[in-house]
Parts: sequence; C-alpha cells; structure tokens
Amino acid sequence: MAQSKYMKAVLTIATASLHTKKLMLTHIDVENESINWEPIFSDPAITSGTRALVMWAYSLWTNEIRINPFDSVHSLDDSHRRKLLEAISVWLEVPVSIHGQSVHNSSATCNQSQDKSVKNRTSLKE
Repeated sequence: MAQSKYMKAVLTIATASLHTKKLMLTHIDVENESINWEPIFSDPAITSGTRALVMWAYSLWTNEIRINPFDSVHSLDDSHRRKLLEAISVWLEVPVSIHGQSVHNSSATCNQSQDKSVKNRTSLKE
C-alpha cells in the first residue's frame, strides 16, 4: 500500500539528518501509518533545530500546531530548510523548486483514498 502524503512528509523531515533519523525513525511505523511522538519530544538530546523540524513534522501529521513552528525556523540551517520545504510540498502535493532545482518529484504524490484512518494521526494527549 502506498504511503499517505502525511507519512511521506514526516519521513522527509525524519531523513533530514543523521540526528533526526536516529531520533525519529525508530518511533515511526510506516506500515501501520502511526507515530509514537512522546519519546521523540521527550528525548533529552534534542537540539533547537531538531525540535523545530519535529514540530513541523508533528504539525503536518496532525494538522495541529502545538506552538508556532515559525518561531524556531531561524535555528535551521539551509539544508534543513530545504528538507522542510520539500516536506511541505509533499504534504500539499505540489512540486516546488529552489533556484531552478526541483525539491519534490511530482510522481511522489499519493492518492488520498489510500490514506489510513485519521485516528492514527491524532494529537498527543495533553
């Protein structure tokens, strides 16, 4: 089964760096379209830049904003900003280019009818 645009967007962010891979990928169940966010957010080694990426991933996954993710974008380096833009373009299902280079392959769009139930994308318990 194809991955939903939500999962593709989160995976784009999760693969932004070795640190985000290590932090996020063990808590993502691609097959069942579920993510255990609690250990990701509570990791003591999370940096401000990584936290910004994780907040964006969470926002794209749940359509919910816990804090303003724009407040911490300044802590991202250029490569992470590109990954974030790529993740947003995947989520919006629109191709985006930076300086003439495509950052999102239009063939990567997914069929929304293949999305798993929205219950897997629910927010954290407060």
